[in-house]
Amino acid sequence: MKEKIESLTDEQAQHALLRFYELLPEEFWQGSRLTFGDFEFWQEEIQEAATPEIQPFLKAVEDEADPSARGETSRLVLKQMAAHKDFQPYLEQAVEEAKIPHMAPIPEIIIAATIVLAAMPKEIEWNNSAGNQLKIKLGHLDSAAEFIKSITSFLKESKGLLPF
Repeated sequence: MKEKIESLTDEQAQHALLRFYELLPEEFWQGSRLTFGDFEFWQEEIQEAATPEIQPFLKAVEDEADPSARGETSRLVLKQMAAHKDFQPYLEQAVEEAKIPHMAPIPEIIIAATIVLAAMPKEIEWNNSAGNQLKIKLGHLDSAAEFIKSITSFLKESKGLLPF
């Protein structure tokens, strides 16, 4: 699965991340699935709490003219989810659907969604339809700032995507 995710273009990765989010069952979110309004609210909260070290990352993700940081961050979030077998069917479907050419542009909400799904810590315990319990922490680390710093480092070192 990680190879399939890695092969996505920046635009496809963003489509896949949004589709993956949409495909996860309501039960997974325990009644608290984020709405687009929630994404915008939490994006603002993350921006206000951002230290000077992570401002360049946020600016890069928000740059509408250059989707590379959003694409790379989307791939990283998808690969993190791929580590959990319960997500495989949703990831498979999201990745396959993302490869289908889209006539419509990526919705602007992807900017907020990418930042929030990558950075906002949220713990979820989910009992899937097979009766297995999954405990997952979204945001990947205990602190959004630590995650964003690690992503900034990764992007800077591996691809030179950021303008600093």
